[in-house]
Amino acid sequence: MGAFKKYTVARAKDLDLVAYLAGLGFVPSERHSRGKYYAFISPFRPGEHTPSFKIEKGTNHWVDFGKADGKTNGNIIDFGVSYFNCTVTEFLGNLNNNLALPQVIHSTPPKQKEVLKVLTSRPLKNKNLLTYLAGRAIAKNVAEAWCKEVDYILYKRTYTAIGFRNDQGGWDLRNPVNKHASVPKHFRSILPGGARTIHVFEGFMDFLSFLSVPTFRAREPMAYLVLNSVHLFERAIPIMDGYETVKLYLDHDDTGRKITQQAIILGSKYQDQSKLYSGYKDMNEYLVSLKNSQRQNLRQPL
Repeated sequence: MGAFKKYTVARAKDLDLVAYLAGLGFVPSERHSRGKYYAFISPFRPGEHTPSFKIEKGTNHWVDFGKADGKTNGNIIDFGVSYFNCTVTEFLGNLNNNLALPQVIHSTPPKQKEVLKVLTSRPLKNKNLLTYLAGRAIAKNVAEAWCKEVDYILYKRTYTAIGFRNDQGGWDLRNPVNKHASVPKHFRSILPGGARTIHVFEGFMDFLSFLSVPTFRAREPMAYLVLNSVHLFERAIPIMDGYETVKLYLDHDDTGRKITQQAIILGSKYQDQSKLYSGYKDMNEYLVSLKNSQRQNLRQPL
């Protein structure tokens, strides 16, 4: 596989927007996609019943007929800036850090039948996936306890990935080169009885990283919430409201910091725990650095 060229504004505009949305867990409605448009339940309002978000076939141009605040139409750059509430530079950085993006340039949007479909799941045993997790410093027993090995098909190609299932049966999927999600996109909650504190993570790799550090885990029952997207935070507030303390382990980026600050305004029970990995992008980056330092120390002469 050749090296990926960095995305500029011009190159990003050529990305297949329907394929990009599929990677975020949004698929076109077969019933409502007629004529020259593909129709979606709006990514900005995932709870709506009638699709109001449309993409014009072959142009990558989108229109959101139900959006009253901010940008209501445009190209993939306009969508990304509005959806992630970030700058153009930040969105391009997101594209360049995400090898999962469909590398489809100047394409015709795919048909409904080509959207991501999960084929089967089984216990996590694939050596390549376990090697990948080891490289991310994730403990093998932790990954095997919380994840599955999932086969899925997307645009007529079959993939195998580490799968983390959410509360509504959808999957977040990860392998060394791909990062996808099936619908419905939702959070995952682990809520044992007796827990007074809930630990909130942005993605499942951060959750697995936390569990891979024995000193982070307490003996009393611990509740966990894996958002799978910070944009599901507001939807998960009713769950967090049921706990005395809410510890937040979100990314050290503009979006993560913004959500954390908004949560703290809700009340003192919301606590920013990102100081645990100060100087690192997220919990996993911290864990990888920690493991690398430990290995280097072991190699030091006595």
